[in-house]
Amino acid sequence: MAFARLDKDGSGTIEPGEICSVYDASKHPEVIEGRKTPEEVFNEFMETFEVGGEHDGKVTLKEFQNYYENIGASVPDDDYFELMIRNAWHISGGTGWCSNTANRRVLVTHTDGRQTVEEIKDDLGLSPDDKEGMLQRLQKQGIQAANLSTFDGAGDD
Repeated sequence: MAFARLDKDGSGTIEPGEICSVYDASKHPEVIEGRKTPEEVFNEFMETFEVGGEHDGKVTLKEFQNYYENIGASVPDDDYFELMIRNAWHISGGTGWCSNTANRRVLVTHTDGRQTVEEIKDDLGLSPDDKEGMLQRLQKQGIQAANLSTFDGAGDD
């Protein structure tokens, strides 16, 4: 699921720049435990794909799966592993304590004046001040918003 979100053109490979703009290393277990910085985890993540003397700068599905198999071996709990993946790649859903906590939530003012808090299910690559992008993503989810506000002030008029 995470790989497919990055492989927008369906080519079976993803470019490092695509990963850099969306990978949230702050959700990695070693960052959470304070053993590494997000920058160290990201650089290590990218280096894992340059093996066997081939430095093509691309990541295949198999390389991606191998990386997470190695990470998964060091995570003792499957639920925690699921939460880590969901939060790192902003994959909506999960049940119980595996439920994603990283996706942006916004206060939506609907066209009838009602207000609800909504999750932007595909928020990868959205900057905190990209109100138009947030509105477009909400529209793809079937939410017709007249306006939105975020907890950091983006979208506030």
